[in-house]
Amino acid sequence: MTIVGSTYVEKCLYPYWNELYGSGWRAVCALLDHIHDIKFYTYLAKEDKINLELFPAFNKISNIEIIDIENTITFDYFHGLSEPKIYPPLHTIIQNKTIEVSDNVVLRYGFLEGDSKVKGKRVVYDPQSATDPKDFYENGSEAEELVLVLNFREAVLMTKETDIQKISEKLIQKNTVGVILKEGPSGGKILTQTNTDTFSAYKTNFIFPIGSGDIFAAFIAYYWGKEHKDLLEASTLASKAVSVYCESQSLPIKKGYELKSFEPIINSPSTKKPMIYLAGPFFTMHQRWLIEEARNNLISKNFKVFSPVHDVGRGVAEDVVPDDIQGIYDSDIIFSILDGLDSGTIFEVGYAVALGKKVVVYVVDETEENLKMLEGTGCYIVQDFVSAIYKTKWLALESV
Repeated sequence: MTIVGSTYVEKCLYPYWNELYGSGWRAVCALLDHIHDIKFYTYLAKEDKINLELFPAFNKISNIEIIDIENTITFDYFHGLSEPKIYPPLHTIIQNKTIEVSDNVVLRYGFLEGDSKVKGKRVVYDPQSATDPKDFYENGSEAEELVLVLNFREAVLMTKETDIQKISEKLIQKNTVGVILKEGPSGGKILTQTNTDTFSAYKTNFIFPIGSGDIFAAFIAYYWGKEHKDLLEASTLASKAVSVYCESQSLPIKKGYELKSFEPIINSPSTKKPMIYLAGPFFTMHQRWLIEEARNNLISKNFKVFSPVHDVGRGVAEDVVPDDIQGIYDSDIIFSILDGLDSGTIFEVGYAVALGKKVVVYVVDETEENLKMLEGTGCYIVQDFVSAIYKTKWLALESV
């Protein structure tokens, strides 16, 4: 099996992370316990090669080819869901010579610093671009059977369509046998010429999302490409591998992981969009920044968010409180930011609990004594921001 993909420096402040991975190298490390005949092709600056050689995987794969480049690209995140800063800046990144590979099974990821032209019997392609995902065949790549692994945004950009049926019709051409559309906490869809299947995402106590898509594509390549499992089974097993990685942050994914107990996220059959009530103080700059960050990460095509500061605004009690209370009534779940023990937020949480609503409490720096009433009334207390966001989305999906 050949993997062609990036090797990047990844940094994150919350939680702290400073590692050399990128999509391609992460896939190699993830699959190390499953495949021993991996060939890997990537770009990397000479000064970073010594760090790559420190990985146990480096001497365990059958072949590695590194194209020297001037600077290894760095992705710098504030938290796991934030938009990363990229160094060097995108407009200054030099395009290096195209990597060309051929094998029975090929996993191809998109690059920022170059491109890869591949030829294989079974090929998995993950373009990895939020702005300009390239068509697989555009550069002359060939596949007897091709599976595309995309998120919804990439599928829209590639087809200029938003309807699932039209996306499927445009992408499933030539030798493309399936398109796997990742939908975050909703799991995803598998589009083929004959039908559409769905697969689940799985719950964990902690979520580290950086690189989770890389893991998913890697295990699709392994299970579908190498083991010849059908796309539904491959996607289910790949989704479970993602949950193992997100909770542990460790690689490789050990053989037998699929035998663990996994709790799927059950999407409600209702067509109603869940509404999330965002409770938290917004009186200082840092408070308002956190409200904005939470709101932006909770809003998606699946969720509505009611935020008092955005949807009601500031004002005297008789003007704003009735609308805020109505927002709690109308919401399916409450996401609360509790550090500082703001009295208004505590009231909103208590009111929601009294109504029987589920409440996720994001809190980092309060004592166990201060959280006793919340814990005792069934609130979900989470200390990691990204994990709190995901927990809220999972509960919202199941609540309507």
